[in-house]
Amino acid sequence: MQVTLAPADGLKRQITVTIPAERMEAGYKAKFNQVKQKAKIDGFRPGKVPNKVIESRFGESIYQELVSDLIRDTLFEALQKEDLNPAGMPTITEMKAEKGQAMEYVAAFEVFPEIHLKTLSGVKFEKTAAELKDSDIDQVLERLRQQRVEWVEVDRASQKDDQVTIDFDGEIDGEAIKGGKGKDMPLVLGSGSMIPGFEAGITGMKAGDEKMIDVTFPAEYHEKTLSGKAAKFKINVHKVCEPKLPALDDSLAEAFGIKEGGLEAMKADMRKHMAVELENGLKVLNKTAAFDRLLELNELDIPSSAVEQEMQAMHEQSMRQMAGEKEVPPLTDAAREYLREPAGRRVKMGLLIAEVIKQKELKPDAGKVKEMVERMSGSYESPAEFVSWFMSDKERLRQIEAVVLEDQVAEVLMKEADVSEKAVSYDDVVNAQQHGHHH
Repeated sequence: MQVTLAPADGLKRQITVTIPAERMEAGYKAKFNQVKQKAKIDGFRPGKVPNKVIESRFGESIYQELVSDLIRDTLFEALQKEDLNPAGMPTITEMKAEKGQAMEYVAAFEVFPEIHLKTLSGVKFEKTAAELKDSDIDQVLERLRQQRVEWVEVDRASQKDDQVTIDFDGEIDGEAIKGGKGKDMPLVLGSGSMIPGFEAGITGMKAGDEKMIDVTFPAEYHEKTLSGKAAKFKINVHKVCEPKLPALDDSLAEAFGIKEGGLEAMKADMRKHMAVELENGLKVLNKTAAFDRLLELNELDIPSSAVEQEMQAMHEQSMRQMAGEKEVPPLTDAAREYLREPAGRRVKMGLLIAEVIKQKELKPDAGKVKEMVERMSGSYESPAEFVSWFMSDKERLRQIEAVVLEDQVAEVLMKEADVSEKAVSYDDVVNAQQHGHHH
């Protein structure tokens, strides 16, 4: 077998493989004899069918099978011989194969880039830090209290923070606004849920009042045909209610299912959950920031076949999340455009992380793996059973090990950097999480 490597073009590689006629001939004979042993043809005893008959019946398919077997075997040999590691399935671009002659084919593929890794060693890096304060707990408690608000009907003019129930009907230049009509709609005054001027125009009205209010749609209103236009709304108020908040005492804790220990127990429980949430949030923020710096420091050519595979994987994952396990529709051009950048980023990130793991000889920390599985087990009936079930499956464990290794990579990167701290609040961290600075 002869292998010729064409000159490299970026990450693209092309090899020509030639298989001598003798090897073809020997391979054909071996397959031919196998068929001859098994062939069942009327009028002949098994194994006694003449070669000519076998040749005319099966010759073509024996040869086709030989060709595909040889490509499979020799391609792998050729890649090893030339020490090449394809980034995706090679494609056969040319093929010459005729009976009794040498066979030749051309395989094209991309390889992974060589990485000359720059770590964060000595690089300035801003680490986010936050502490859980009593005021954070009080603030969350206040939000929980607001969730339990009761609306009590009052007989007076409406004011800020009241909830009014209204009918409204809007028009612009005497024409009804499409979708600008509503019946029995509850609205909290001062909530800012309607366009500017709407709630202000209603404030002061009583149950049974009817009034026209003048408002202007904001210039950047989502419905373009309405933006910047002056409108009139006819408002009918059915009722006015004031908020009655539950007392900040043990009865609130009871309402949230805390049987013993009252409000103090509820606060202690919240502190525990919020501390875990804060720790996880900080970990993700700093890990993401460290990986972002790693990406900035390392320019990298990436194989388009790997990006293609990643786009496909991301597409399938999002389709499954949205539509369950149904058939996944093929990628549209629009989805491709949208996914290309994040997919490329993931491929780059994967290559760089793998390189850090290799250079620093990192192994997943078994203690951290177990800790992570134990944390997942918290919401199950019998956590210990969950842990042993989870740890019994190599594939499941591998996924957790990958996450733990990523965390270790981030720690190593930050340890070597020139770190300064930026203090933020609990809310900042949680909000950053919700706005998804994830990979």
